Amino acid sequence: MAEIETYYRNLLHVCREMRALSPKAGADNSLSRAERGVLAAVCAAETEGTRVISAQIAAELGVTRSAVSQAVDKLERLGYVRRASSDTDKKIAYVELTGEAKSRYEVYKKDRCRQLEKVLSRMGEESVAELLRLAERFASTVREVRRDTAERKR
Repeated sequence: MAEIETYYRNLLHVCREMRALSPKAGADNSLSRAERGVLAAVCAAETEGTRVISAQIAAELGVTRSAVSQAVDKLERLGYVRRASSDTDKKIAYVELTGEAKSRYEVYKKDRCRQLEKVLSRMGEESVAELLRLAERFASTVREVRRDTAERKR
């Protein structure tokens, strides 16, 4: 068991270090954890060129739709996000960055990309590619275990 706890501690440490590269759209520290999570999910969708709805954000964060709705309400009031209706299904409302938030996010992303370039130059592209391959394999396995656990709870 001590070995698993060591893995856990080391994984948390690596996650904390890597979180410095995660998208936040220049979010301030007055945001709650849920609000930051929503903002990060919307920024990630923006980076991937996709759109995201509240139900997807809730599933990703492991919180209720109500919690996401409350967070989106506050982020809308602050001018970070807006709800946008789907052209094909009026029941669907995408959560998107506002123009101001997109601008702030682009500045933030450029800064993080510069940092990542420095990491790549020190580690080498091959090492980073291997790290990403293993990280995706790890994340995929975590998703499988979470899905299996959720199915057993039903």
